[in-house]
Amino acid sequence: MLGYALLAWLLWRGLQRLSSTPVEGPTGETPFSILIPCRDDTAPLKHTLAQLPAACAGSFAAWEVLVINDHSRPDESKALESLLASYPSHFRLIRHRGQAGKKAALQTGLAHARYELIVQTDADTRLDRGALVKLLASFSASKTAFAFGVVRMLPAGSLAGRFAALEYLSLQMSGQALAATGRPYMGSAANMAYRKSRVQGLALPGEHWQSGDDVFLMQALHRETPGSVRAVLSAGATTPSPATWGAFFRQRIRWGGKAVAYPLVGSRLLAAGVALHSWGISLLWVLALIWPQAAFYALLVHGSNAALDAPLLGRYARATQQRGLLRDYAWVAGLYPFYILLVTGLMALPFRWRWKGNALKEASLSGES
Repeated sequence: MLGYALLAWLLWRGLQRLSSTPVEGPTGETPFSILIPCRDDTAPLKHTLAQLPAACAGSFAAWEVLVINDHSRPDESKALESLLASYPSHFRLIRHRGQAGKKAALQTGLAHARYELIVQTDADTRLDRGALVKLLASFSASKTAFAFGVVRMLPAGSLAGRFAALEYLSLQMSGQALAATGRPYMGSAANMAYRKSRVQGLALPGEHWQSGDDVFLMQALHRETPGSVRAVLSAGATTPSPATWGAFFRQRIRWGGKAVAYPLVGSRLLAAGVALHSWGISLLWVLALIWPQAAFYALLVHGSNAALDAPLLGRYARATQQRGLLRDYAWVAGLYPFYILLVTGLMALPFRWRWKGNALKEASLSGES
């Protein structure tokens, strides 16, 4: 419990630093490339591409968009070609011909990118107006190698979508707050940027995981140059939540499974500590079924956790215009330890989890183009 209280204190310090850190700049004349990997996602990509000029508002620089077709179905590939043909020449469609998978597709995109600054987002993500200028302003400091903004998850109308959106808020809060204290933990590939020269040739751990193009990169860059990762509170984006419990758990298994391969020891210990803490609370409640007196201790620890988390999430939700998610806080906080127990239990099963047709692990990442 003391460890959790210390973590909450550290997160609070990080949130204070985030809110008091000005956006650096200007970098409005620095050219940049936007990479968007896409596999059978033409429908949401239409909206993502349409809002990119607004996301670049305030920039007077040259910029380009590279949509990387990661082995989409023939009908989707044809739809992608038709969609990109309706845009100016600085919107380019790149066919990825190597091993299927997002990471390999991004390597293909990186090889075709013309500019030093790289912005990465997803096919179903909508960047806020002017978000990219704010995100890229961090690179006015020569030490900055990686910057990431806020991603707001829009809840689907289901209970699963609402749980996912609030739980994702907590992940975003902890990722940005820890980065602000100089301890980068996690970010989001839907809203991030980095220097091409710092990434090419960088030995990245976790190469056999389909997921993790964001967290492995940011942690590897921090390990190489401490202080080179920046969290940008003012650069926002939105993405849809999973609509069903099945989709939610598959997404979280994909995210959580790679924690064992995090480059930073501190990040691996933090992930393990949060899991063990949740297991402990869950087991106390189970013990209370046999020994009623244990319910007092379960309620004490569980309630203390919720009390520590509430002001952290409240402050971050206000700063990122997500206060509406907090109406679900009571029941989500009540279920959270059991959710962690279930997800980690599912990850431990000898089952070959898949994402977009590929195994989550043991993917060979060939970047052929």
